[in-house]
Amino acid sequence: MGTNIQIEFENKFDGVDYFLGRGGYMLRGGRHISDVAIIYPIAALQTAYTFPGTSMDGHYYAYMGGIVPAEIDYMEVGESLFRGLHLDYTYLHPEVLVEKCTVEGKELKLNNVNNWEQYKVLILPGGDTFSADAAAKVLEFYRAGGAVIATSKLPTKAAEFGRDKEVRDMVFEVFGLSESKPSTCTVRHARYRFLNVFQNRNENGGRGYFIAKPYTSVLEELLQEVLPVRDVDMGAEPEYYVKMDHDYAGGITYTHKVRGGKDIYYFANSTDKPIETTVAVRGVKKNLEAWNPHDGEKSSVAASHAERRGGAQVTEFKLSLPALSGMFIVAE
Repeated sequence: MGTNIQIEFENKFDGVDYFLGRGGYMLRGGRHISDVAIIYPIAALQTAYTFPGTSMDGHYYAYMGGIVPAEIDYMEVGESLFRGLHLDYTYLHPEVLVEKCTVEGKELKLNNVNNWEQYKVLILPGGDTFSADAAAKVLEFYRAGGAVIATSKLPTKAAEFGRDKEVRDMVFEVFGLSESKPSTCTVRHARYRFLNVFQNRNENGGRGYFIAKPYTSVLEELLQEVLPVRDVDMGAEPEYYVKMDHDYAGGITYTHKVRGGKDIYYFANSTDKPIETTVAVRGVKKNLEAWNPHDGEKSSVAASHAERRGGAQVTEFKLSLPALSGMFIVAE
């Protein structure tokens, strides 16, 4: 992030390409930061899929994904986090979870050479089938004190032949729920929904939660418990009813990368209304600057430091975004 990058950010792109060029340039490369990983439910999707035969509607059927079971909710979970709670995340393929991730303390580390990440929360979206090898990694994370949230439907079958019991044993230990054994979890009512939260704990501080529907308000309640200090807290009010499909109404979102020794935060307002908010980013950050991808202008940003729950240090600053706009905040 030296002088040459700053010069290219200011001058490289013209016209309509101003915004797209600068944005792409700033976000290319670097290391993505995310507290939360959502396991991609590939096995549940594969076992649910049926081929349409030779009808003329076959291509459209495949394009739409076939008949998707009601419990397949990973997209809903993602939108509830990203647009509803203004919280970035990473989709994690089960094979990557098994082959590239290690449990370190109470966190799960993705061991990529350049783009390594550390997750504090693991979300298992709905589905009836799950990899037994991935289940073992989830169990290891929970036993070490990690937080696991499951939604809609817990798996009972393994993607590998003859290993269903391993998946069911993981579900019972992490969530305290079983089709054949008495439950060991506790049950409480969600604060803002008529929905039960099934919760389980172990002696190392590991926490497992199961909810029958990934409502934004319920996910917010659970994340306040397991992730009290986020990497980025946008300070914006949650969107409890996230509009999807043709009713998509934009959102207030961010992404965080580390590149060249600098923290790069990109904030976007894809709604039709301006926003004014106070953002808190985890850690003591210095020399904050606002880099505007629309015109290439840079300006210093006034910031202050505060202490949050558990003594965590955060850096706070004001953020103003017009409708349909974005802004980079660059910090040391």
